[in-house]
Amino acid sequence: MSEDFNPTTAVEWKIALSEEPDDSVLRERFEAWLAAAEDHRKEWRELTQGLENFRQIGPLYREKWASLSSVEQNIASKQGRPKRRPASFVRFSIAGFAAAAAVTFIWSSDLLLRLQADYVTGTAETRTVSLSDGSELILAPRSAVKMSYSVEKRDIRLLKGEALFKVRHDMARPFEVHTDKFTVTDIGTIFDVRMSQGEEEVSVREGEVRVQDVSGGFHNLNAGTWERIRTVNSGVSVTQGSGAPEDVGAWSAGQIIAKENSVSTVVDRLKPYYRGVVVLYGSSFGEKSLTGVYDTSDPIGAFRAIAAAHHAQMHQVSPWLTILAAP
Repeated sequence: MSEDFNPTTAVEWKIALSEEPDDSVLRERFEAWLAAAEDHRKEWRELTQGLENFRQIGPLYREKWASLSSVEQNIASKQGRPKRRPASFVRFSIAGFAAAAAVTFIWSSDLLLRLQADYVTGTAETRTVSLSDGSELILAPRSAVKMSYSVEKRDIRLLKGEALFKVRHDMARPFEVHTDKFTVTDIGTIFDVRMSQGEEEVSVREGEVRVQDVSGGFHNLNAGTWERIRTVNSGVSVTQGSGAPEDVGAWSAGQIIAKENSVSTVVDRLKPYYRGVVVLYGSSFGEKSLTGVYDTSDPIGAFRAIAAAHHAQMHQVSPWLTILAAP
């Protein structure tokens, strides 16, 4: 496996391990990734279960993934490298796992969520839920929430993805949103909560919220401020910042706004709008800074714009696989 390929998702690790099954260093890196977060272990379990389901029902669209030689040659020639590793990586990722992951990983993950959640959205689907107390939540694509309402409290657990909350304040019935690392309590506000690969974030558009994070302490966030928790190796990194309040929840109006975010973060935010798998090829590429506004209704166009911003190459290998390759 090329040293430039730095797996960060279960799909990419499955590709890498199958490409180099006897690479002990790669296996150690995978075990470290797996041990770093419960999210990683959950993602791996869902992928392996999804692929098992796929093997049982058969590759219904095999003919769509068969012809890859022109793409392999294109990647090799544009990157100026021998095509042995990149071509092998592309061939395996399509024929073996990427297309399967695009169909079955998302399907099996959604199926498991539907058994737990009260509200779930699919790829490129948003949903507005009007709650009994007059509050409202908007679910982003590939998201899920579980509700727990009583006469004394209003609890919502974000199981996956992102949601924008517009809360009708009631001191007698606290409105709380829970994730793995946050508890967010409304103090009369509009706020957004997001869970993604190894990262969680709370941001406020209007009013104020009280936040309890993994440190156990309480603090308040007001309009335009945010707090982000990232999993770093076996620990976490907590950062806070501020921005334009109107940018909070911009996805609900069809925009992903990046302001000096990493390429990998922006790509992760666009993935729920794309019916397939996106692979970043080249670890340094994913770490590059990105600023721009991206249309969620055209994820392919957004990926193309991201590649152009850093003179990278975009290869749409099939309807279910897009590769962004470092220049």
